[in-house]
Amino acid sequence: MLRMRVLLAVTLGIATAFAGLEQTFAQTLNWSTPVKYDTGDQQGVAVNSSGVIVEVHKSEGFWGSTLWYHIGRMVAGKVTWGKVQTIDQSSIPGSSLTTWPSVALTNDNYVIVVFSEGRFRTDGRLYYQVGKVDPTGSVDQSIDWVTTWAQYDTGFHPNISVNNNGKIVEVHEGDSNTTLWYRLGHMNNPSAGNYDIIWDSGDRGVPYEKGENPKISINDQGNVLEMHQVPGESLLHYLRGTISSSGINFPDVNKAPRYLSAAQAAVALTNTGRTLEVHKGGGGDIYAATGMLSTTEANRVTWNTPASVYPIGFFPALGTNGDYAIAVWYNSSSNLMYSVAMVP
Repeated sequence: MLRMRVLLAVTLGIATAFAGLEQTFAQTLNWSTPVKYDTGDQQGVAVNSSGVIVEVHKSEGFWGSTLWYHIGRMVAGKVTWGKVQTIDQSSIPGSSLTTWPSVALTNDNYVIVVFSEGRFRTDGRLYYQVGKVDPTGSVDQSIDWVTTWAQYDTGFHPNISVNNNGKIVEVHEGDSNTTLWYRLGHMNNPSAGNYDIIWDSGDRGVPYEKGENPKISINDQGNVLEMHQVPGESLLHYLRGTISSSGINFPDVNKAPRYLSAAQAAVALTNTGRTLEVHKGGGGDIYAATGMLSTTEANRVTWNTPASVYPIGFFPALGTNGDYAIAVWYNSSSNLMYSVAMVP
């Protein structure tokens, strides 16, 4: 009887906590009804343990070159977005034809944004900028940029992730072929006001695989999950690795496990070893799935069957704080959409 009362109390507590929300969630990949929050394309998103969200995107269309961002807040799975704001690009030399912005956010509320300059891989130059947000501030606050844009490599289509030990991982396509490259680094000394990134993996990126559209995530245990497409295939491949002091160890880099027939994936990795991914399916729908890092095979993830989230979407991005996940993508009308799920 006591156990039944406890279960009933827990059930009622959960029901009360979610009462009145616009969307509700379950302990599965049950995503909220997708909602438009802006227009644009090539978006990135991150969320931290305080529920602060930072989203970045560029202006819609092939020649859209302005970078924009939103600050948001997530409380019990409900998202409140702030106004859209521009990112100053005047310190960037050249044409400033920005593409593929990506964002990482620490629990200390440091923001790192990267993008590639140029519309084509052969023209690519990679830049980063660091900022801060106030976790108690309004969603309409502006990011306090503490560095100017700095070129850190050549390449295309970058993606970045940071853990709460200050380790930064970044992946991108090469500037002249289909080689994928990674970087491992950290901010120099943020407590002393030095926010420049030190690249522990060296002055250049480290080649690790052939492919395109790479995405990466790191957790606080130093586990890394990467996913990419392979030219000439309609398959996604993933790599599971761990970081060292100067690089990423992918134990089976020449045999990246095939995941499924799909494209345009994004990944996230929690501190419990839960893996999350969203992708574009063969019919154009946005799909999502969860998995777990295998405890018996060092290079494997045990994936669940993906489920459809939205019809016809492009290049989804994904962020998680371990409790909730947020996915963003754009549709055929350049509407930016978002959906939230509770992490199982």
